[in-house]
Amino acid sequence: MLITLLILFAALQVSDAVLTMLILRDGGRELNPIMRWLMDKSGIVLALVWVKLGLIVAVAVWVQSVWLLAVFIAIYIAVVVFNVRNYERMWSDAR
Repeated sequence: MLITLLILFAALQVSDAVLTMLILRDGGRELNPIMRWLMDKSGIVLALVWVKLGLIVAVAVWVQSVWLLAVFIAIYIAVVVFNVRNYERMWSDAR
């Protein structure tokens, strides 16, 4: 069960990164001030890769509780849904 949840968590990280790149490409902005600073210092793709990869590794190494991992997954489901809605809104405003 833990492995399956870790795979889901990793997939959500990839989804968040891809959606963020699409939003930024189409004129949106990064809302997280820490990520925005990292992106300004190292570039969008590099910042996203390092942060997302670091987060996946940290969670895989330190989180041994299914319940805690489920909380992280719930948070990132909300983040991905927010990004999808944001991206859809950008496209509908552009028409």
